[in-house]
This record gives sequence, structure tokens and C-alpha cells, in this order.
Amino acid sequence: MRTITPQPLASFARNITSQNGEDGLLEEIFRRLGDKNRWCLEVGAWDGTHLSNTCAFWRDHGWSAVLIECNDESFAGLKNNTRDFPNVHVFHRRVTTAGGDSLDAILKEAGAPQDVDLVSIDVDGNDYYVLESLQTFTPRVIIIEHNPTIPPEVEVVQKPDAPRARFGASAGALVVLARKKGYGLAANTWCNCIFVRDTEFSRLGYTPLDITKTFSREGLVYLMNCYNGKLFLNQSPVYSGIKRSWYSWLRNSIWPANRAAWPEKTIPVICQRATRRSSD
Repeated sequence: MRTITPQPLASFARNITSQNGEDGLLEEIFRRLGDKNRWCLEVGAWDGTHLSNTCAFWRDHGWSAVLIECNDESFAGLKNNTRDFPNVHVFHRRVTTAGGDSLDAILKEAGAPQDVDLVSIDVDGNDYYVLESLQTFTPRVIIIEHNPTIPPEVEVVQKPDAPRARFGASAGALVVLARKKGYGLAANTWCNCIFVRDTEFSRLGYTPLDITKTFSREGLVYLMNCYNGKLFLNQSPVYSGIKRSWYSWLRNSIWPANRAAWPEKTIPVICQRATRRSSD
């Protein structure tokens, strides 16, 4: 089993409204960097508090914020939860990679500074392209969701503008993109990467992290193959259960020796044989 290298900020992880310790990590990052303009943006803001990476900043510390949510019901909650915060600008938009609904355009519309302190991106799919499209504004710190079921050594991204895909991008792909845009990896959690701009990274007191060494591999599912073609998984996938067919159940009832032969801690998978197109 690959050993995970401890992260320098791991002891600061804690949740106020975040999901996996991001609140504490971001708080410590800004303690070291210092806050500059006290502006943040969150795209995929839900109701402003649920699993939020920015709520603690605008609600508890008086930051200005740009909060974007496309879901009607969630946006209604967002408006209600921010009505007493005049420095919070809420947008009922589906963010695009160009035009009036891009992050650059929305930040400009809200009057945000070019080097906004913090940007959080969590749209369950197009995250990579939303970050890639950010050109005019240069956040000091970026936190963005990655798909925790993809090994960090694999650079894979869903097709652009495919909202039904909900596949997202691997942490490895996001690290490469961030590096091209001038950011280093400061921390990563179960499903988020936190990047700090290269021009300020040295103030953290350590060098950019290697995602292949700090990535949590608990969500990875390995596919194993018997010599006779049967397939097994080491565990049930994180975001979907294993659906067992009645045929599989019947075979194991009639021929219990098949079950006895399964390796310990594995789950058998029933797959249809792939068909090759004639043009392939």
C-alpha cells in the first residue's frame, strides 16, 4: 500500500460549514499569507452555508463575497441566508466558460478586485473548465473540487459543457492546470485541492506539495481479473452500489463452490462482453 505523506497544514483541518476540514486549512493559509482585500467567491454556493468553503469568511469575519447558485430552490435559501449581509452579492446563474455568465464577467459585475483573496469552485462536473476560463481575475487562493475516485497519476477530465456527465476531473489534471496558471498545491482534502499563487507561496513556509504523495486513496476502487475472465472489485464504488443480478444469485446458490473460490475482501462484478464496432 502506498504511504501517504503527511501534509504541513493537516493539524489545522476543521469544519465550520465545510465538509472535510477546509475551513481550518483556509483559515491557517490566510493567517500565513494575510488577507488583502477580504473578497471571496463561491460558485456552487447552495444556500450559502451547506458544505460551504467561504461562509466562515463572509458570515463570521465580514468579508465581501460573490455567491453563485443555479438551482432555484438552493438560490432561494441563499437569498434568505444572506439578506442581512450587504457585502454579499448573490447571482442566480449557471456559470459558463465565456460571455456574460463567466466567472470573469460575474466578478467584474460585482465590482470585485482583480486579485480577489479566495475563489471556491464546486459545480460537480465542469469545475476544470470553469477554472481554466478564469483569465482576467487572478485569485490569491483557489479551492476546487476533484473526483476522489480517480488516481492522481491519471490526468482525466470530463468533456466540456456536459452537465449530465457529473464526472469532473482528477486531482492530477487540476494540479497540472493550476501549475500552468501560476499556482502551487498548498493542501488537499478528500475531494478538494487548495492552490496558492506562486508569487506568495513561500510565505506558507513550505514548498508546493506533490499530489501523488498526499492524495487520499481510500476512494479508489481496483478492478481485478481472473484468468478465466471473471471480474472483481476490492470494494464497492464510492458513489454507486453494486447491483447484483438474479442470475448471479442463482448461480451462487446452485454452485456454492463458486462463492467459496472468491478471494477475501472482493466483490464479484457481472459485466456484459464489450462489442467492437466494425469501423474500429
